[in-house]
Amino acid sequence: MFELTTSESEEPFKGTVPGNQWPRIPVQALSDFEPSLRVAVVVPFFEDPEALELTLIGLAHQTYPSSLMEVVVADDGSEPPFQVPADHNGLQIRGVRQERDGFGLARARNLGARSNDADILVFLDADMVPVPEFVAAHARWHHLIPDGMVVGFRKHVDFEAIGPKAVRKALAEHGSLDGLFRDRLITTPEWIERHIERTGNLTSEHDDLYRVASGGNLSLRREFYLQLGGNDESFTEYGGEDNEFAYRALLAGAVIIPERAALAWHQGAGGWQQDDDGSGRRLTHINLQQRISEQSLRHSRPGRGYLVPHVGVVVHVRDEPVEQVILVVESILGNWFHDLHIEVRCHFVRPDSVLLAREFEFDPRVTIVDPNGPPIKDVAAVQMTVPLSAVLGPRTVDKVLAELQHGGPGALHLTVPQLSPSDGLVEVTQRRSVQRALRHVGALGSLPDALATLFGERWMPGGDFEIERYEAGNALAVWTPPGERTVIVRPTMEIDENKVTQLAKRLQRTESDLSNHRRRKVVRFMNLVGAVTRMKGVRAAARKLTAPAEEVRDLEVIEDELRSLIRRSPEDIQPE
Repeated sequence: MFELTTSESEEPFKGTVPGNQWPRIPVQALSDFEPSLRVAVVVPFFEDPEALELTLIGLAHQTYPSSLMEVVVADDGSEPPFQVPADHNGLQIRGVRQERDGFGLARARNLGARSNDADILVFLDADMVPVPEFVAAHARWHHLIPDGMVVGFRKHVDFEAIGPKAVRKALAEHGSLDGLFRDRLITTPEWIERHIERTGNLTSEHDDLYRVASGGNLSLRREFYLQLGGNDESFTEYGGEDNEFAYRALLAGAVIIPERAALAWHQGAGGWQQDDDGSGRRLTHINLQQRISEQSLRHSRPGRGYLVPHVGVVVHVRDEPVEQVILVVESILGNWFHDLHIEVRCHFVRPDSVLLAREFEFDPRVTIVDPNGPPIKDVAAVQMTVPLSAVLGPRTVDKVLAELQHGGPGALHLTVPQLSPSDGLVEVTQRRSVQRALRHVGALGSLPDALATLFGERWMPGGDFEIERYEAGNALAVWTPPGERTVIVRPTMEIDENKVTQLAKRLQRTESDLSNHRRRKVVRFMNLVGAVTRMKGVRAAARKLTAPAEEVRDLEVIEDELRSLIRRSPEDIQPE
């Protein structure tokens, strides 16, 4: 059986680890593990009693003490309803039921989680047969940290002609099912292994570590699960609810732990359920895009907005002029990265607060809130606090995200040019870092100390991120009343006229070549029409119709370069 070994650390273990360095957790070997916490294994179920019977037999042969373990079967409206089997080998089994209302896997998991008071929740699908060390392998991690999310593994095999008696006998006599599958094809999900390899066994700082988590073999502390809000019950189509939950867990600072000893045999090939036209899968994907802002899943195109923004920006207003507030907020909105939301925290006792509220009343990316109230969009993966002494450039947010990518710090402090940090500092944090640090304040010192210890911090000049000091009337901070139109101008940026001329000439030549090519293609087509009618091999004639694409590709490259150049070249537009 696979045994995990942990790396030696000079620092004593304080209940957590930096980043996702889960191998630093001093977990015991399974042979030495002495459990003390109660475990509830939650098994969502819908109308497959034969598969469930094998799953329950596997759970009845666990090495984890039966006095500390309970199985909760959450029935998603099966007909007939689930009944606790008479012969359950001393396993504590309880059934709970909900009415069928679409695909209710998320609701069933939440129902099972709420229906017990155990310390640890282990989620297992009803068509998975666990190995005897399954529960212990999950639980040993949760005896050491409060915010771990343990991801088990699975192997797929055909269980045809393998019944309850054979499974029960193999587990009782050999403690393993391997002998039953000696002559059968065994497969593992290759995408999981690729993900594990790419992320250094989930020890890297990639922001898509959550993707490996599958709701059918997963465990957390029950308290942590409930703090996260459980599974999102808006997922009523097959799949996706476990990805969304795992992403929320990652943003809440969970340590994601791959545990190969927590192995379960999947009864059959598995895979995505097939619908007639693919609409169900498409709806699930849209639902995920709205809730998961990780950029490999969501392409944050300019102008697009989503339910959960990727970046949340907070602007604190005290006694600054309303014109200054509007300009700073507009400099944030003017960023090329649009997937963000701004909270302007302002006391409404100010006489001009009505002006501020009206200014952004109909902009969905801006919310005016009371500074003493709870944050509105604190679910964003990246959180920025921008002082009113700072004006952001159009690429500031892009540059910030690039700095945070793949191993960036948990906290980024950007100074405002010509100001001391006490007078002007743009603060950037990653939500996963802050949430983890908050749970370990005390053992690791203050919140800034815990944040720096767990994820690191970095001080950098704001000028490197196109951040400039606010000054009324300067070229980068010109506020005009409604009715006039002004753009922010960067005097240091110039157009390379020679490059524009060269590109224009190349474009003209390529368009001419393309036009000649099209004329040649028409002539060739008319000649080949006769050939098609005469030749028996239509495919051979069709191959002759294939046109060279070099001219088309060259044209597209030139057009892309021109667009990029024009985008980078500001125009001094006068007020209308």
